[in-house]
Amino acid sequence: MPGFPFTAVLPTALVFASPALAQTYVVDVNVGPGFDYQQIRGAALHAPDGATLIVRPGVYAPFTIDGKGLTILADPGVTVAHNPLASDTEIRNTGPAQRTVLRGLAFERQLVVRNCDGPVLLEDATFLPGGLFNAYTAHLHVNLCDQVFVRGIDNGGTTLVGTSTVVFEDCVLHGLNAYSQGGDQGPGSPGLACYQSDVTLVDCDVNGGSGVVLPTNQMLEAAPAISAIGGRFALLGATVATAGGGNGIATVPVLGVQYVPAPTVPVRIDPQVQLATAHPTVADPEFQLTTRPLPHVTGQSAAVGATLTASAPGPIGQFVILVVGLPGAPIVLPGIDNAFWLDPVVSAWAAVGVPQTGAPLTGSATIPNSPSFR
Repeated sequence: MPGFPFTAVLPTALVFASPALAQTYVVDVNVGPGFDYQQIRGAALHAPDGATLIVRPGVYAPFTIDGKGLTILADPGVTVAHNPLASDTEIRNTGPAQRTVLRGLAFERQLVVRNCDGPVLLEDATFLPGGLFNAYTAHLHVNLCDQVFVRGIDNGGTTLVGTSTVVFEDCVLHGLNAYSQGGDQGPGSPGLACYQSDVTLVDCDVNGGSGVVLPTNQMLEAAPAISAIGGRFALLGATVATAGGGNGIATVPVLGVQYVPAPTVPVRIDPQVQLATAHPTVADPEFQLTTRPLPHVTGQSAAVGATLTASAPGPIGQFVILVVGLPGAPIVLPGIDNAFWLDPVVSAWAAVGVPQTGAPLTGSATIPNSPSFR
């Protein structure tokens, strides 16, 4: 069988579930009935490795998860507020077997994920316009991490990835527009800025910040949708990347480098992907674009006892296998571009077939009715 590229976004509820029964704690800033901790930071400090934190609505202080794996599931209406006297929220120093999940939180300030060997899932998060951000500050910063999955986030203040492997699915990543306020000013910032990282974007909307011409005729430049120094990219599904522009500023490429000379950056692009710019070139010369049909998998989390589904819409006419399981060490197979992060002992085939136009290959699995799969 001929080789083909494979980039999988595995069904979240099974990938990040633990077969062991996890301890569960309730966090409630309003000290409602049955609460265990009033603040997330206290729970993150004292809860044991592998625990689950259920966070009730309210405004919470920044917190740190250090050297342990935790699952933090927020009810609607949970905000992590900017506190100028406290550090930003941070996940750091996890081992290969420590899995971390943050779901449903809204952040007013930075979220930093660094030095994580274990898988990290950030899902359904929002980055609010609070705090003091400029073109040089990233709302979400991932650095030195082996396996980060980011799904369904809305970030309007640049996402920064350094020396990491990250998959973004169904995300909105907008850079900041150029600004001039008082004595402070800066150019537009990219929606996604990367350094020596392996990054996959699936069904994402990525935009560079717009530029502006000041009354003094000074030009504050627009930004590309994605800037990179080395690394490699895969753009899949219905991803749209749009370079910044507007206000009389000269346009910029969709894919740009910050420094010249710069390392080459291979970019695999599915034919559905749209790269939009008024610039004469879509990408700076350092980017090596290859357009070809690329398979990808999309899924949604499900509650315990419910049915989880995953879908592979293409490539049309190619043989596809959907596998569901728990994470493990990377497995490299001849003829397949990317490694499989699956434990071969705890995994199973979910579907086998050939996607057709309007008929994607779909697989399903029932989430066991156990709190450990919450």
